[in-house]
Amino acid sequence: MLRFIGVFASLGLVACLAFVSDARAQPADSAAELEASQVEAGVVPAKRADGRVEEIVVSARKRDELLEDTPLAVSALGVESLRDNDITRLDEIRSLVPNLNFQQSPAGIDNAAQFRIRGIGTTRIAAAFDPGVGVYVDGVYLPRSVSSIMGVVDVQQVEVLRGPQGTLFGKNSIGGAINVTTVKPQPELEGFFQVRPGNLGLIETRAMINTPISDRISTRFSVGTANFGGFTYNAYRDEETSDRDSVSLLGSIRWEPTDSLTLDLSGNFSRDRTHGLGGSCYFVQSGPLAPPGDEWPDACRKDTAFVYESELLQIADQKSYGVWGVAEWQAGDAWVFDDIALKSITSWRSGGTRFRSDVDGTALPLIKIASIEGGPTDVGPISGWSLMQEGQVNATAWDGRVNLVAGVFGFWETTDQPTTTTGLIAGTVPQSTTTFSRLDNYDWALFGQGSVDVFDWMSVTLGLRYTTEKKGNDFGIKPVLPVPSAEQSRPSSAKFEAWTPTASLALTLPQDLMGDLPLDHLMGYFTYAQGFRGGGFNAVLTSNLDTLTPFDPETLDSFEVGVKSILFEDRLTLNLAGFLYNYDDIQVTSTEYDESTDSLAQLTRNAAEGTGRGFEAEFRAFPIPGLIANGSVGLLFTEYGSFTDAVSDLDGQTIDRAGESFNNSPELQTNLGLMMILPVQKGVPDWLMGYLTPRVDWYYQSSVQFAGPELGPAATQAGYNLLHARLAYSFDSDRAQISLWGRNLTNETYFINAQPLVSTFGHVLRTYGPPRTWGAELSYRFG
Repeated sequence: MLRFIGVFASLGLVACLAFVSDARAQPADSAAELEASQVEAGVVPAKRADGRVEEIVVSARKRDELLEDTPLAVSALGVESLRDNDITRLDEIRSLVPNLNFQQSPAGIDNAAQFRIRGIGTTRIAAAFDPGVGVYVDGVYLPRSVSSIMGVVDVQQVEVLRGPQGTLFGKNSIGGAINVTTVKPQPELEGFFQVRPGNLGLIETRAMINTPISDRISTRFSVGTANFGGFTYNAYRDEETSDRDSVSLLGSIRWEPTDSLTLDLSGNFSRDRTHGLGGSCYFVQSGPLAPPGDEWPDACRKDTAFVYESELLQIADQKSYGVWGVAEWQAGDAWVFDDIALKSITSWRSGGTRFRSDVDGTALPLIKIASIEGGPTDVGPISGWSLMQEGQVNATAWDGRVNLVAGVFGFWETTDQPTTTTGLIAGTVPQSTTTFSRLDNYDWALFGQGSVDVFDWMSVTLGLRYTTEKKGNDFGIKPVLPVPSAEQSRPSSAKFEAWTPTASLALTLPQDLMGDLPLDHLMGYFTYAQGFRGGGFNAVLTSNLDTLTPFDPETLDSFEVGVKSILFEDRLTLNLAGFLYNYDDIQVTSTEYDESTDSLAQLTRNAAEGTGRGFEAEFRAFPIPGLIANGSVGLLFTEYGSFTDAVSDLDGQTIDRAGESFNNSPELQTNLGLMMILPVQKGVPDWLMGYLTPRVDWYYQSSVQFAGPELGPAATQAGYNLLHARLAYSFDSDRAQISLWGRNLTNETYFINAQPLVSTFGHVLRTYGPPRTWGAELSYRFG
């Protein structure tokens, strides 16, 4: 049904495009007029048209300012960058941002991932654990990893803030934040349609219509669909997995009752249905819960990267929906303050997840987990809702030399997470336990930050935030097999408080001191920031109430020094950042053997301390007319300073991990992109005049471990390269575009998650990234 809804919505928007096609501008009479029309339409910025870097505006500090003037490590990807790099899902930006990584969900849920920035994140998608990297859409916090991998549909800009965002952003984000801004309704009629066919049964569509209702009211609606046959194969059930059947809807209405007041109301709905990601079994040794004999290791060794066997019909079905409203009032001047702006963000979100996953990756019925109605695991899906309210005030003073922002943030959520874990212990004893976890959390905070231009070349910023978090968990356990028994429950709650400061110093080189240097802008900065993530309870996968133990909050002190520069007459931007952080009470999760119940449990403990240090570089250049180059380098070195009560992923024994690096934290990530803009001006009709843009992108990631180094290559992905390419032709004043694209052209085989179960059953469950994919794209816009 959802597929038909998406298709009909797309067809409806296509009909609108056809209806208004006569309203488009007439073809340009010359190449100069073509270029001028593109610049005027905002499709090709003026600076890009003549080979100069464009100015990028970000809102990383809750106010609009130029990227090169922001004393933070921020990467900004606008509409052009997203299109040029063929970005269709949020997780694909990892190849463009230094020290940004992600780990795919071990439960086989396709769009539930754990982002990591500078080695800081989380390996759990359960609602009992806060993400280490906050994801925001139009300022609205998305509290859970599930549904955080959104399709990039009608997105204006994606900002990635590296380092703790403990002062201004709604929820404390200890590792960083990803801020997605959608396109708001415009006062003119415009529309867009795109279709992307590809190999492996890929069909993606996007469509948008923007309609003004009156001089002060406009609406905008967009839809995106994705149907994908999958790239892994379950030989036992003869079915494709790692597939996708999704639809995303976004609607907005903007009302400007006065010139100083803007009201935006938005809503979205998304649903993503797959047969799971198709995890492959990698045998290491026979664990204490494994069946005797050779049947189990032989079945595990049959799996390959993209072909495996599972007796289970795997399902991952997620839906997410919500509404949010943003009100902005330009209040003018009062007392000593100028340009006072008041902003309110209100949101309500809900959703649910149904899944059934085979954790052994073989045709043997060893271990599976499920949150789904029907059948022997009839526990119902995961469901929940959240409510957020944030108020902000921005103002300037002293002729713009003082910038102030202050606000209040409130967040409430309730989540029900029933999960059934079924295992065949030692190959003979069936065991099944259902856990019920109901979370009731709230978070409220006061924050403020001020920047003072002490001199024209010096700016000082100070900020402070106070946060109170309450975590409530009513946890219950109900044994089902071998002997059904009554449910046991234990409620738990805790409250956490934190003060998180930030301070920065920015020094800008005055123009009169640049002399004959090839400098157009040079700013150096130093920033200190503290991050905080609340604690919680081990209330997810266990069969014993005694494992319902708490874990403490973690804190991080980050020190960053950087340089932002524009050189060679606006033809090169080069941003550099070096950082060092001290990380205390790190929350680390391991899967362990529970001897008291002869079963497994996932427990989170606090490592005493750790450190991280690294370097980041980003550049964008126009070295010769028509050639655009961009790239980045991220270096990262992490280390546990003390972790004496860690658990070995090999045998479950207590070990000391001091001196080891963090999981899923590659030491080197780098990318390079080259694109040539070749005007096509002669020998073609006027309407066909345009630009041919071949592009190639290369990404490299060094080796990364997903579990303890004691597992060796079983859970360590060696360094790998990815090569992407795109050939596009834009014509008819950039209204129409056709392109050919390919990703992972060298067909590199690599895994993006490895769930260690060696100390229990004896294997690692690997989830692999997609092989070579290729296709075409056709798009058209008007307005």
